[in-house]
Amino acid sequence: MKKSLIALAALATVATAAQAQSSVTIYGIIDAGVASVDKPGTGRVTGVSTGGLATSRLGFRGTEDVGGGLKANFNLEMSLGVDAGTGGAVAASASGTTGAVDTGGALFDRQAWVGLDQANVGAVLLGRTTRLDFDTIVGGDAFGAAGFASAGQVTYGQVAQYSPNQALAANSKNRYVNSVKANTARFAGFQLAYQHSFGEGAGNNAVSRGTAYSVDYTAGNAKATYAYSRQNDTAGAKFAETSTLTGSYNFGVAKAFVGLAELERAGKTVDTKAKWVGVTAPVTSKISLMAQVTKFDNLGNGVVAGAVEANDADLYALGATYAFSNRTAAYVMAARANNDGAATLSVLGSMGITQAAAAGKDQKGYTVGIRHNF
Repeated sequence: MKKSLIALAALATVATAAQAQSSVTIYGIIDAGVASVDKPGTGRVTGVSTGGLATSRLGFRGTEDVGGGLKANFNLEMSLGVDAGTGGAVAASASGTTGAVDTGGALFDRQAWVGLDQANVGAVLLGRTTRLDFDTIVGGDAFGAAGFASAGQVTYGQVAQYSPNQALAANSKNRYVNSVKANTARFAGFQLAYQHSFGEGAGNNAVSRGTAYSVDYTAGNAKATYAYSRQNDTAGAKFAETSTLTGSYNFGVAKAFVGLAELERAGKTVDTKAKWVGVTAPVTSKISLMAQVTKFDNLGNGVVAGAVEANDADLYALGATYAFSNRTAAYVMAARANNDGAATLSVLGSMGITQAAAAGKDQKGYTVGIRHNF
């Protein structure tokens, strides 16, 4: 009898442990290389770069199965500046991924949230989360979230300049703080998402408030996503609105990408626009190629400058990767930015080297590096 009771107790313990399984993972990306870019009038700058193919990062994520298909999740993730050994907001500011105005000194500047995920229903996250419109652009870019000549870092940095002053330091071009981010499960290929960033202003909920929503449709090899966002200013009025539409299709021998983005700034008579088309193609099991053309209209120079009708630019980018293993890859990329008017578009996005193009002048650059995932 005693043996039976002991066996039952052991089975109950095992069942309880299985029902509340939890795990914590330490992960990251180390990406470093050598980048070189020219600037008429001042000469070429060359140096060790970080995040050429993917932003270097260190993260902690965990999940616990609490039963009934419900899971509790969390994610803490910080930027790493491999070139200088910096981390968090310091790394982000040095590389230009968000800058001091955007991070507010955050340690986990990339992500910091806790949430619940219910199977076949959806998920909700609370904390610092990536913006839905930024997620949309990165997902529709041949270069992904690369720091060199990508829609995620170059296009978005130009099109979605939100912070009108230091009072909006909390919300960056690609992150929301004090946010609730929720998405449905996928039904008939569709997934809906909504994001709300509380301005936390006393007596006025509209002050510095940010909102965004997205609709994604995925079916087989095809994917299309639309996202909209709005950022209020410190008086609670509209400061900027962004609309993005991206799509991709995997043909097997190659994957094609297209994208549109438009920024409407309060008080501006013209909107900043971007459109791009890209492709990735596996050549062998180890070698892949990527190419993208991005066209800009009415660029602004600086965070608060807004759109200028004569400031247009074209960005052409080529790249190749060689996979040593599932974790380690080498890459080489080259790009050219053709600037018109007073546009100062640079081929560099967020790589630890700052060298904006001279106003209205073209810029060429390249980078060679290594990315390791762990």
